[in-house]
Amino acid sequence: MANELWTADHSVFVPELDDEHEELCLALEHLRRDVWGGKNPKQLATAVASIATHLEAHLANEERLMRRSRYSGAHWHEAQHQAGRTKLAALVNTINGIGNPPLFSALEAFTVWL
Repeated sequence: MANELWTADHSVFVPELDDEHEELCLALEHLRRDVWGGKNPKQLATAVASIATHLEAHLANEERLMRRSRYSGAHWHEAQHQAGRTKLAALVNTINGIGNPPLFSALEAFTVWL
């Protein structure tokens, strides 16, 4: 499957992070196709749980690298990570039948953030 969410324009020029970003975008593209294809909620819940696990590992790695390099924009960037965590939590809740936002709205909000 082609990765429609990731292009070389998104590169941060740190191969480890670029690889993680590309993998997350591909996983999200799969989820988007599953949602639009009408997969059952259990399959969607499994897919979004996997994305959540990978995203959290990626964000922790990125935050560690920012601290280690004393990146001056780390505080702002970590706030952006928290915004993404919030959007993903809304998507997870919606898929699990807990959240208020409609599924497509929650999915789009997280996609735009990523």
